[in-house]
Amino acid sequence: YLDNAATSFPKPESVYLALDAFARTKLANPGRSSHRMAKEAEFALKQSFAYCPFSPEPVLHLRTILYRQGRLDDLRLILKTAQMLDPYNDLFNELLNEVQNQIEGMKLSQAQQLAAAGKNAEAETLLDALTQNPDTSSRARMAAAMAYAGLGQPGKGAALLQKLTSDNPREWMLWYNLARMRALDGKAGEAATALGRAFAINSSDRVT
Repeated sequence: YLDNAATSFPKPESVYLALDAFARTKLANPGRSSHRMAKEAEFALKQSFAYCPFSPEPVLHLRTILYRQGRLDDLRLILKTAQMLDPYNDLFNELLNEVQNQIEGMKLSQAQQLAAAGKNAEAETLLDALTQNPDTSSRARMAAAMAYAGLGQPGKGAALLQKLTSDNPREWMLWYNLARMRALDGKAGEAATALGRAFAINSSDRVT
């Protein structure tokens, strides 16, 4: 709007007054979550998204604000809503996958840090929340299963991997990790069965 070639010159007096008021009262960094300008911007963008849900612009601006504030769960909710309203928008799908991967990596890292600090119960609670979330990827679930073993809970990891093998029966690595988990849990027979499945699938894939 400030481009004279694109709009008008001179500007209405209200424009000059608004710019003067902004320079006197609001020149600051709105990227901080506690800053009033950031809250106002977030509210305005959410209104824009509600009025025009098929436009990516408010979503992208909200992504910038929420990402800078570290509010990845809130960002995921916005992107899931955008994806639901426009499921064939590749941009929304790509951004949602990106944020989901970041959230999963962050929570797995937090669980590892808690375990290293001897806070196994807290680490296990965090892993439970991650694995019970239906949006959690198979990759993150497999990593969580291995983390359970590190917490002395191989049975819990095995149960998680068993579910993954049911959903992805041709993934030999899942069967291999299930065999490791069963062995750690003292179940040699079940470990041997899972290991046999892993070798059979791997050999078959190499032939084909």
